[in-house]
Amino acid sequence: MGWPLNFDLTHLIPIDIIIQMVFGWGKKKEPEYQAPQTEDVPLSEVQDKVSDLLELRKSQTISEFVAYRDHVLPLLEEISHIGRVLEEDNLNVDDVDKNIRVIVVRGKKQVIDVIKKDIVELPKISNIDDVILFQNVLNQILKKIGDALGRQTRVIHIFAKKYAAKLKEILAEVNSINADLKKLLENLENYTTLSSEITDYVEKISELKKFNSDAVGKISSLNDDLVACNENITSCEDSIKGVKSSSEYTELLKQKEMLSSLQLQRIRLNSRVLDQFTKISRPLGRYEYSSSLDKEQKSLLSGLIESPSKVLTAQNKDTILIIFENVKKGITSGSISVKDKTKALSQLEYVEKSLDGLILEISEQDSRQEKVNAMIIHLTPSELPLLEKDLDKTTYNKSVIESKIHSLESEMSENEKEIPYLIHDIEATLRRFSNTRYTIIGEN
Repeated sequence: MGWPLNFDLTHLIPIDIIIQMVFGWGKKKEPEYQAPQTEDVPLSEVQDKVSDLLELRKSQTISEFVAYRDHVLPLLEEISHIGRVLEEDNLNVDDVDKNIRVIVVRGKKQVIDVIKKDIVELPKISNIDDVILFQNVLNQILKKIGDALGRQTRVIHIFAKKYAAKLKEILAEVNSINADLKKLLENLENYTTLSSEITDYVEKISELKKFNSDAVGKISSLNDDLVACNENITSCEDSIKGVKSSSEYTELLKQKEMLSSLQLQRIRLNSRVLDQFTKISRPLGRYEYSSSLDKEQKSLLSGLIESPSKVLTAQNKDTILIIFENVKKGITSGSISVKDKTKALSQLEYVEKSLDGLILEISEQDSRQEKVNAMIIHLTPSELPLLEKDLDKTTYNKSVIESKIHSLESEMSENEKEIPYLIHDIEATLRRFSNTRYTIIGEN
């Protein structure tokens, strides 16, 4: 008992053809091939178009399920009828072996019980939830009956052969219908997935366009900031140039050059002083370890050994002379051991006699540097450090702004390149969704 339904959800079949195919009204004709229609659709209307197409698919699926339900109902009733007749039939087992008779009776009862219990009323169909419920119920019915007949296949085929053939025929048809229903649901699920994909593409395009729209505003604002930075840089540079072109600044440069020269002279002086004290560093060092000195003397003695020019001052002269006298006494008495006492004492005497000259030279050198430093401080324009700091800060801010603009413009360019690919994906997915070939048209 065949059922002349052959619905294909990949094409939108006119309703009059569906009615003819489902209910057999009118003359049944093979639908003539029609070339795919073309239609332009604005991007803003794509989601509504997809929603309408999906609703049409759902409506068509519901209609087909209703038609299949009407066909399945009498088939299930026929199975129930066979069960009732089978229940009254003793299958002529009175003359067979008692043990076999028990097996046959038990097997027949199991099949009849399943038919009675599991052939339930099929749900009515008015929406997609009903469609899914219907599919589940029919699946359950077929599984239960199939399992029961499978367990009792020998009993039914040997002792109820006339019932077995009819049950097999009906179940084959119901299973075929059930396979068609499953395919319908799979197709609908596929269309739902395609609908979601299209929605994702549209939302992605919307996000990219919004980003680009927002980026235009951000770039405009950043360009305003860039103009302000350039103006401030020009202002700072002009102000700095004005300061540096003054006679005071020229004098400042001369003083800085003089300071550099004095600093070089001081380095050379430090080196000469260190050379002299290096010659007496051994006895000074021995005296440091062999004598109990107060904190002031110990600090001064360490300075004479490590960096004498830093401690050679008029204030330290008397203490330095005391240290020298103590060292000479130590050398003479032998408490401070040296290789050559005469040479060591001679070198100490020489440095001692040079102290006044060295102290004066260091003092004068420091005094000259202090005067030049004071002049530099006096001549340095108070606004110059602020202008230079402002220039550095503005120059850095400018580079940051330029980097942001470049980044936004680069991302906007990438977005503009990606949008056509997304539109192509939408068109390709729509061709899988509908027989109509849609072209997405641009919008201002």
